[in-house]
Amino acid sequence: MRLLLAVKIHRLATVAVIVLTLPGLFNSAAAVTLDYTTDLQLWLKADEGVVTNGQPAAGIASPGNVVSWNDSSGNGHTATSVGGAGGPSDAPDLYLTGLNGLPVVHFHDDYMTIDGQVQTSSDFTIFGVMNTSNVNNFAYRTLYSNWDFTNQGESVYFGTVDFASTNQSWPRFTDNLTNPDNNTFTNPDKSSIIRLVHDASGGTSSIYQNGTLVAEGTAAPRNFTSQFVLGRQGANSVEWRQGDLAEFLVYDDVLSATDLSLIHI
Repeated sequence: MRLLLAVKIHRLATVAVIVLTLPGLFNSAAAVTLDYTTDLQLWLKADEGVVTNGQPAAGIASPGNVVSWNDSSGNGHTATSVGGAGGPSDAPDLYLTGLNGLPVVHFHDDYMTIDGQVQTSSDFTIFGVMNTSNVNNFAYRTLYSNWDFTNQGESVYFGTVDFASTNQSWPRFTDNLTNPDNNTFTNPDKSSIIRLVHDASGGTSSIYQNGTLVAEGTAAPRNFTSQFVLGRQGANSVEWRQGDLAEFLVYDDVLSATDLSLIHI
């Protein structure tokens, strides 16, 4: 997995140089393959397939606002910027030197819709190579969600609860797995591999940070039919994300230890 190397520093030598291939479109200099693709539904990586408008905000070293983010899984789940808390022109930014000097998409009260039905299986694993930048004293910060008013109790929402005054960030996946036992991520402002696993057979959900279990809980079966978005709580204009995302993957399965080893976890 390419940008998981943003966390695994000892493998950084294998990362290809970023080159500009088309106006506003950034791709790696060499084709990147993923060693485990069975049941892979979505693969977004900030070093490939990010289209920008070439107009960065004042004072920001960036190729510009993100227009779209192509799905490298081959399933066509392209993410498209559609606005934010400040209006329809808001969009995330692409930073070429983000987490550990590698590209990231930076969310700051903006969001992107994702084409198609991303998930179909009640068993799933989600990865995010990410951090959180706490700007409010206390805030829910959703990264990925399909919440709407028809599936309020069955939707997916994956993110954090941030408490800036103490630099704490709690795992969040449904209301049943939000700050259980006050478990917190370590150094949430630094890059981490966050992994969410939902096992439908036992109705259990687990969240890991860099391979270490952080939180466990139970959750009813999820409803995947409504549209998924990045950057806020689905169709609800709340819980805006603040932070960087280097890579994001969704698998329609609970991955085994062997599977994880193939993804360098």
